[in-house]
Amino acid sequence: MLPALLAAFLAAECLAAPGDRLPSLVQIIPQDLQSAFAVPATAGSIPTVPGVPLGAIMRLADPAPMRGSQVVKVDLQSLFNRHLKNAESFSPGQDAYTLSTQVDLKGDAYLSLQGRDWAYPYFFEFKAGMHARWRSADGKVYDASIDGSIFRRKFNNPLVIHEESTGREVYSRKLTDFFNAAAVQGETVAIGGNTYKAFYSYALDTSRYPAVFDQTAYGLCLLYDESDDPGYHDFKNYPIPFDAVKGDQPAAYRLHNGQVLYFKLAEDQKTLVISD
Repeated sequence: MLPALLAAFLAAECLAAPGDRLPSLVQIIPQDLQSAFAVPATAGSIPTVPGVPLGAIMRLADPAPMRGSQVVKVDLQSLFNRHLKNAESFSPGQDAYTLSTQVDLKGDAYLSLQGRDWAYPYFFEFKAGMHARWRSADGKVYDASIDGSIFRRKFNNPLVIHEESTGREVYSRKLTDFFNAAAVQGETVAIGGNTYKAFYSYALDTSRYPAVFDQTAYGLCLLYDESDDPGYHDFKNYPIPFDAVKGDQPAAYRLHNGQVLYFKLAEDQKTLVISD
């Protein structure tokens, strides 16, 4: 999920079990050092009860009656993890990696990194001093970081990847373009005069470093592009725990500019129904 983006940084189908570790990452972050990187788990404690703010979004305890004048249906099966598979990529030498953006259920944004032969992606939070490091199959170590400058508009700072031993730059993309590459993979939801991009994926287990999928929890996210500059994207994210939309009654959430939308999982358990 897309994970406001980079709040911490800018004041920034998984088949294997979460317990598995990718050898190339273990070599960079040894198993006996995992506890030094651990932070409290959050995915399982995200509130779904009414009246509890969740980042930029609020589930309403006593919403006005649903009008139902506009209804948008989203096919969740086609949307599941889609943004993680069709975004950015780079191929240094014989290696190949897919890069994307994922938002957790708190609204924090992560770099998604998927190696060609990896069973599932790993996630590194976008934040000041970020250094996502991994070792390729041929032993080369790569480092992803943000090249920040006060002289650039905040999302014009680039995400840069270097090969550590030589310092050679193998990838660079402005954050605004990088985020948009993932955003365009979402499903367009145009309702009530606003247009969002919808996403559906596993939640993240952020008690691990790097973070991994939490295959016991799912999350939805709607993105809204707040920028009026066609060459610059400034996304605000609205994460929604999937459990919140599985009830008998639609769950009401306040989104962009106070807009209230209603979310419910259809009887087929495969379609998300969004209404005003």
